[in-house]
Amino acid sequence: MIGLLENIVEIFKNIPAYILYAIEEFVNGFFTLIQAAIELAILVLPELPEVYTPPKYLSEINWYYPVITLLGIAAPLFTAYIAWLGVSYLYRKFGAIA
Repeated sequence: MIGLLENIVEIFKNIPAYILYAIEEFVNGFFTLIQAAIELAILVLPELPEVYTPPKYLSEINWYYPVITLLGIAAPLFTAYIAWLGVSYLYRKFGAIA
């Protein structure tokens, strides 16, 4: 009889652990649902086209003069410069700077 009461007390002591386990299972189930939805979308969507490989001479030109890399560096700098021109115009218009 004492053993049965100890088991009942142990169950009541572990209620917070059971609650945390239920929350964990709910979160894992949610992510499993997201994964299943993504896998279903991949199955339904058509295949992606093959990647275009440029001719060899373009690769050699890009090795010596990396146009895309230079554009990737210059474009954010140019955008920041244009934004600064707009901000400085507003500062001058409202008298924040001379």
